[in-house]
Amino acid sequence: MQNIPEGDFEFQFPQGYAVKYDGEKDKPVSRNYYLQNLESINSIKAVDIVAVPMATIQRLILIEVKDFREDDADLQKKIEEEHFPLEVVQKTLHTLSGLYLGVRAGDPELVLFSKQLLDLPTELEAVLFLEQIPVKRGPNDKGYKYALSTRATQRQGIERRLKSALKPLGFRCSLVDASSVPPSAGWQVVHKPA
Repeated sequence: MQNIPEGDFEFQFPQGYAVKYDGEKDKPVSRNYYLQNLESINSIKAVDIVAVPMATIQRLILIEVKDFREDDADLQKKIEEEHFPLEVVQKTLHTLSGLYLGVRAGDPELVLFSKQLLDLPTELEAVLFLEQIPVKRGPNDKGYKYALSTRATQRQGIERRLKSALKPLGFRCSLVDASSVPPSAGWQVVHKPA
C-alpha cells in the first residue's frame, strides 16, 4: 500500500502507483520534476496527487486537495468570484502537460506513468477532494436541513463547473470529501490530525 500525506489527511492507494506531484517545498529530498522544472515558470500550477490505481487499467487520476475546515469564509469568497473551479481546471491541465514532459524527460519518479501517458490513457479523472466544516445539527431542525441543502447545492455547483470545463476534454470529474470517496475509486483517505 502506498500512503501519501496531504495536510491532515492520508491518501491510501492499495494497488497501482501514486506520487505527491506538487512535492514538498520544505523538504529538498522530495524535489520532484514539477518543483525542479516547472514551478518557477510563472503561472504553472499543479494538483497535489497523481495516481494510477491499478496497473492493468489505463486510468490516470489527478487529485486536488482543498481543506477549508479552518477557512470557510475563504472558500465562500472563491466560489462567489468563480475563481475556485477555474483554479482546479488550470491545475489539472497544467499537471497533465507537466506529467507528459516529465515522462518524456525520463524523470525516475514519473517513469511509471509512461504507459498511461504515452499510450494515451483510456480514462482521465480529475478529482477535487474538498473538505469543509461539518454542518452541525442544532436545536432547530429546519435550520439544519436548510444548511445541509445549501451545502449540497454549493458542492453541486462546483462540480458542475468542473465538469463543464473538463468533460469536453475527456475528463471524468468528481467532487468528494473524506466521507464520500466511493469504494470503486481505487483509493481511500483517512483523517490524520497533525
